[in-house]
Parts: sequence; structure tokens; C-alpha cells
Amino acid sequence: MISLRPYQDRLATALRVAYGEGHRAPLVVLPTGGGKTTIFAYVTSSAAAKGRCVYLLAHRAELVKQIAMTLARFGCQHRIVAPGAIVRQCQVAQFKALGRSFVGAGRVYVCSAQTLVKRLEEMPDKPDIIVIDEAHHLTLESTWGRCVEAFPEAKLLPVTATPIR
Repeated sequence: MISLRPYQDRLATALRVAYGEGHRAPLVVLPTGGGKTTIFAYVTSSAAAKGRCVYLLAHRAELVKQIAMTLARFGCQHRIVAPGAIVRQCQVAQFKALGRSFVGAGRVYVCSAQTLVKRLEEMPDKPDIIVIDEAHHLTLESTWGRCVEAFPEAKLLPVTATPIR
């Protein structure tokens, strides 16, 4: 199980407060190595425990795998919306590291943004929260923007180390 560092715990608390105050998309900015994936995996696993649906968007296979592994370390069941080879790689990596896979069930979806945009109409659940890793890629015209615009009721959790493009 993963424990948050004190600054990560304070950030998770600040996010809860921001959402409670009605903010839709509080931007999380931390430097590389600051634990962005750990923080949003913690938020995601907490939301999933309350029955909420969460989409986590990433743009590279390596990030999809990293997010899936971090969720697994939190014991969070999740699905992967990406090419089949990436799904299998995540399952194998989790078996090797943890003795089991957490891929295949639940209302948490780790998504390749490129794959999700092609499958928007097929998704079985509408997200309550959309986590956007590397959020500096998000523009209205981008693949990311189309994914976000498809779910206007969802809260957003944009995360980046470089908030200015």
C-alpha cells in the first residue's frame, strides 16, 4: 500500500476543498518526481470507493502503464482503454510486481486519449471525474479537448509539471 507524503496529503485535502467550493477543474502543478501520479491515484481510489466513475487520460503507452500500476498499488480495480497489447502488458506487469492483476473490473478507466476519443460512444459509464495527466496538452481543439467536452458534467483534475505551453 502507498502512503502519501505530508505535502501530497495537504494537496489531496486542498483538492477536496476546491471541489467542495464548486470549482470544476483545480489545476495541480508539481515538478517532475513530485508524485503527481500518486496523488491522482489516491484521489481516484477514494472516489472509486464511493462508487464514482473516474477516467484517467494519458497520451503515451508508458504513462498508461505507470498509472495502471500505481492504481494497482492502491488496490484499485480498473479497466484500460487502450490497444490490447498495452492492456496485456499492464496485466503482466501487475502480476509480476504484486502477484495479481487489478485490470478488468470497476468504474475506473485508464485511457489512452487517442483510443478513448474513438470509443466515446461505446463507454459503459459516464465519468464523475476526468483526470488529465500532462494537462498542458489540453486545448479545445485537441483529442484531449474532445474527450473532456463529451462529458460536460464531469469534474476535472488536470495535472502537469509544465502549466504553460
